[in-house]
Order: sequence, then structure tokens, then C-alpha cells
Amino acid sequence: MKNYRFSFIITIAKMKNIFLFCSLFALIILLACNNKDSRENSKTNKSSNLKKQTQLFKGTIYDLLTTDTLYTSMVDGIQASDLSETLQTNGPYTVFAFTSHATDQMPKDAWKNLLKPEVKYSLANIITYHIIKGIYPLDSLPDGRQLKTLEGKNIRIVRTKDNLITVNGIRILAGDFFTRNGVVHQVEKVLLPKK
Repeated sequence: MKNYRFSFIITIAKMKNIFLFCSLFALIILLACNNKDSRENSKTNKSSNLKKQTQLFKGTIYDLLTTDTLYTSMVDGIQASDLSETLQTNGPYTVFAFTSHATDQMPKDAWKNLLKPEVKYSLANIITYHIIKGIYPLDSLPDGRQLKTLEGKNIRIVRTKDNLITVNGIRILAGDFFTRNGVVHQVEKVLLPKK
């Protein structure tokens, strides 16, 4: 009986050791995988700061722009040039939206002057230069190709080696904001059509 108890205790002790060894081994593998993922993520983040958003916004492009305070300047421009209705129609459109920070980088009072009624036509040209007919998610923006804007002139898309995407040399900072009538990408500066 004593031998039976003794061998039972030894067996339990061995099983505990095996369990601890397996747990430790699994933990090492898990940590190694997490480190690999974080290294890969850090490589991606170093090469590109481009933020992608793939959720669908239930409203239109205009609704999206008016609900985000980042785009106050662009919304002011859309309203001043009577283009609100255009961005609420069926589309579909791809919009390269500039932020209020982008208009702050323009020469002093330049954006303020563009909002005046007497230059409404020039402002409309600038706003429509940010809009393309059709839906172009970030992954489908064609490298080196020119796309025709609603203003009538072309913009040029370039993809760099470090996975940045530019429009006429201006970086896209974030994108793939899908709406009911198209998609919005955020650009670093205001795109100005060449005369």
C-alpha cells in the first residue's frame, strides 16, 4: 500500500513538472510571436504613417465632412461655392479633403479672401479640383496615373517606396472613409489647379 501511495505521489509530481514545462514552452512561443508581430508593425509604421479607415459612414460625403471639425475650412469652401448639393448627390465620388490646418498654412488671409462672394468661381475651381468621379480606395489609386477632376484638370497619383501616396506631390495622411456616395481621403495641403 505504501509503495502504491509513493508511486502515485511521484506520478503526480512528474505530471506537475510536465504541465509546468508545457506551460512555460507555450508562454515562450506566445511571447516570440508577439515580438515578431510588434517588430513587423513597427516596420510598417516607420515606412508609412498612412491611416486607413474601412468602416462605412451612413451619410453622404458632405455629411461626413460637416460632422468632423477637422474639415471646417473645406466645408466653408463647399458652402461658399454652392457645392453642398453636389456632394450629397448619388456620385459616386472620391474626395481629397483638406483640413483647417492645411488652409492655415496658406499665405495670410488667402483662404479668407477665397471665401468672398466675388471670387466664388475661383473657389469652386479649387474645391472641384479635390473631387474625382468614381470610387478610388487607397489600394486602387493608380501609381503614376493622372485622374481627371470635376474641375476639368488632372491630378497625378504617385506611390513611393515607403508606401506613401501623394496627389500632385501632396501626401495623403488618412483615407478609406467610405460614405453612401463615395470615399474620402485626407490630404496634407490644399490642392491648387495649375493655370
